[in-house]
Amino acid sequence: MAKRRMEFYILICYFIKSSAVYSTEENKFPKGHQEQLGSHQQQEGNVEELWTMPSASVFYDNYVVKSKPVIFKGAAKESDAFQLWTDSYLCEKFGDVEVNVDYGKKENRERPADTMTLREFLKVYNKTDRYLVDSLPDALQSEFQLPQCILCGGFTNRLTDSVLWFSSGGTKSFLHIDNVENINCLISGQKEWFFVDKENSKKIEIDHGEGEYCGVDVDKVDMVKYPSLQVIPWWSAHMVAGDCMYVPFGWAHQVRSYSRNIAVNIWWAVMRSFNHSDCQRSSEKKLKRKSLSEFEYTHGEQIRFLILNLLEEHGGKLTYDIMHKMMRHEHDGKHLVNEESFALLDQNKDNILVVEEVETCDPEIIEIALQRTPPGEINIRGMAQSRDPKLIGILKRIEKQEPYIEEFLLRIHKTTDDIRSFLETYSEKLHIEIREYLQQILDEHGQPTDRPREEL
Repeated sequence: MAKRRMEFYILICYFIKSSAVYSTEENKFPKGHQEQLGSHQQQEGNVEELWTMPSASVFYDNYVVKSKPVIFKGAAKESDAFQLWTDSYLCEKFGDVEVNVDYGKKENRERPADTMTLREFLKVYNKTDRYLVDSLPDALQSEFQLPQCILCGGFTNRLTDSVLWFSSGGTKSFLHIDNVENINCLISGQKEWFFVDKENSKKIEIDHGEGEYCGVDVDKVDMVKYPSLQVIPWWSAHMVAGDCMYVPFGWAHQVRSYSRNIAVNIWWAVMRSFNHSDCQRSSEKKLKRKSLSEFEYTHGEQIRFLILNLLEEHGGKLTYDIMHKMMRHEHDGKHLVNEESFALLDQNKDNILVVEEVETCDPEIIEIALQRTPPGEINIRGMAQSRDPKLIGILKRIEKQEPYIEEFLLRIHKTTDDIRSFLETYSEKLHIEIREYLQQILDEHGQPTDRPREEL
């Protein structure tokens, strides 16, 4: 009996030890490692939904000031676009309009978009990964009405851009932070949003300061490389066709789209106060629907906001040398501030720029000083897109490559397995210099690895 008990005891110890080893192996990486973004823990909750549109003042006080996202259910149905924008209608009425179209549905900021007509896009988007991302063409703006909650109070005086997003679904954005306020209206399809609040967003490894985005692969999160994502609290939002959602400045977010997907987002510069008298005047006129075409964009207010942020980071004072170094074009790295443009902002000519001078400067002067660069292309970290000069040199020397080749070459996340598979599939279609370039990468890195290459 004693012998049996001893054997039983040894057996139990063996299982405990085996379980411990197995557990250790299973937990070698943090939860959510190499899984979809958001798999590390349950969301904190869902973004609030409203079935009635608040007044402009209530929207400003309860959501803008408090930096709180909110979904306005059914708000986009008030826009003509919701009923009109079928493929056949768009093709017939706006088919000749030129638009910028990305090659892939998974965001790749390294490859420039292609230009084609809307008619050409409509012919191919259901059969390919083509993804239209462009400023809403002027011709379409009369058919998109703004949500009522931003029609007075100063919002429309600070509009910076509107963007059309159009695909057959399956798109995936980077995890990124916008430096503007935003309302996104969904005309067709569904969208899933991963949100991180403003304070926690500051903890995320934004390793692409040239675009305020995190280079993490949103389908296979590397929790070792991006440790903040191991414990980051997050919120979820689900939009269906007809919804609009307020996306506050500073909230990191990642978006996925499903089925035929058309959305328009409206960007405006961050507001420091609300113009109540503007709403009083508007209410007397009985606010009616207003189309985007009735308003003008101004970049000056958003650029003012960017400069004020830079001032805050440098103790409230900026010299020409600092502005020249820090304010660059995000795409080509061009310095946007020269001595002449600095003098336009430096009102008292003491060679020091302070908050008061920026706050009182005419927005038109600010635009001129920054060479009328769209705010989304201005970087205040002194950074620009970084590409492998060897690859760029090859692409400049040889004939124009097929879009799918360019997209792969300029994609940030590529493993050696990806490169090997690409070579095996397309080797005969590749220019010899490209084949040699990719083969050299494989030779340098040896055996296949699952670790993504940051840049080629």
